[in-house]
Amino acid sequence: MFWNFIAPIIYKTQEIVGCQYVYLFAADISEDENLINYYNVSLKFELPQEVGTTKPAYDFCCTFMCQKINELRKHRKAYFDNFNPNHNDVY
Repeated sequence: MFWNFIAPIIYKTQEIVGCQYVYLFAADISEDENLINYYNVSLKFELPQEVGTTKPAYDFCCTFMCQKINELRKHRKAYFDNFNPNHNDVY
């Protein structure tokens, strides 16, 4: 879903607005940080040291994550280059 639909919207936004980063606030209070790990491993968002943001008070327990949009393009390409669908799957 993310690579097929969300990433292309991000690219169009970059063309119009000229942004360099895409970011999110991971609302994950689990002990093992499942959601943060998913964003990091599957979608390649990072916990940056050089980039930050101010956070609204209602997001106090959320973790800031981001990635450069140009890196997002590379990650999307790698995802589809390595995608191996099972031909028996129902779409």
